[in-house]
Amino acid sequence: ERIAVNATVPAVPAEEGPGVLARFPGCRTAKVKVAERGQTLRDDTDRVRAAREAMGDDALIRVDANGGWSVGEAEAALRALAPFGLEYAEQPCATIAELAELRARLADGRGVAGVRIAADESVRKAEDPLAVARAGAADLLVVKAQPLGGVARALGIVREAGLPVVVSSA
Repeated sequence: ERIAVNATVPAVPAEEGPGVLARFPGCRTAKVKVAERGQTLRDDTDRVRAAREAMGDDALIRVDANGGWSVGEAEAALRALAPFGLEYAEQPCATIAELAELRARLADGRGVAGVRIAADESVRKAEDPLAVARAGAADLLVVKAQPLGGVARALGIVREAGLPVVVSSA
């Protein structure tokens, strides 16, 4: 009867974020774009802070780096963003190996415990969309049916991966 959706806050200046979110009345989840080329971690933290303040403490906040960080940059960024109560970080690094290393760092106390890693491009653009799950490189998958070959094929990937899934579409 219901399908939960998220608002998306593009890499706009922080003061524009609440206006973007106002276009999604009733939405309790926001995906905030981070790691935009030419911007800084400060830009990202300001944007995420503005989203958290606009939506309140009970809303879910996700960040999406589109593979824009190295492992070290992702670890530092997630440490800076963790106080805003992230639901997860989507594709913080570009490669499966980097995602696996970041996930291991987050789990062993060197990073930020509790920040889950979601794989999007590592599933959607991969020759083998299950490689990320086999490598233990993500806590959940972001699945876009059309690029994966349609709903039936996407459902097969979801079943085989055995990870929680967020269904997404542009």
